[in-house]
Amino acid sequence: MDDDQQMPAMWNYVEKVYFAMQESATPESGTLVWEGHTTKLFSELSVPTPYYTAVLRFLKDMGCIHQMRRGGGGSTSQWALWEDPTPEVFLQVHSQGKEKQATVAPRDDVHRRVDVLEQQVADIRTLLGGINVSQAIADIMKEVREQGIEQSA
Repeated sequence: MDDDQQMPAMWNYVEKVYFAMQESATPESGTLVWEGHTTKLFSELSVPTPYYTAVLRFLKDMGCIHQMRRGGGGSTSQWALWEDPTPEVFLQVHSQGKEKQATVAPRDDVHRRVDVLEQQVADIRTLLGGINVSQAIADIMKEVREQGIEQSA
């Protein structure tokens, strides 16, 4: 590619995220593995939240990364890093995406929405710090009942 200005802005985020993962990855059985909270990584890199799903999808579709373990709440994600992203592969995947977008079936839209919802749930879990909300409410209710019994006795 002769002119970097021709590259879609997404390329900068794809490259930034991959190389940040690579920088802190550790070798495991001959494969580089990055472990961490992807939402925190995006925040640290100042990658806007709306790009989260698209950047990771590009990296997966380009054959650069593979999710080994899904994170959420207090648990971390694990990603295998296979190969550096290249502008050529990015543009190929990008153009395939445009072709696919022109013929998106309603089912594909549902999958995209599910991906977004899954990410939002993971973000909420991260914000809550792994708190089991229903258990916390049950514990509070139990404590209130016990205090009510103690006060009436």
